[in-house]
Amino acid sequence: MAGGWCRLRRLQVHPELARALFCHHWMPRSPALPPLVATDQALLGGDRQLDLGDPVESVHSQAEPARLL
Repeated sequence: MAGGWCRLRRLQVHPELARALFCHHWMPRSPALPPLVATDQALLGGDRQLDLGDPVESVHSQAEPARLL
């Protein structure tokens, strides 16, 4: 008998625990996610730092304070 998968903690649930206990976060098996890119496409390098400094600094440098919507 298969164990399960805890969606909250993202870990496998041992089969003996799954038979005796229950939690609403548990699923019968781990999720099977589709691939992000096709296998024939080249992956982009993931070693780039996103430049988030300019938009943040420009908001704080405005004369008017930010307004809440």
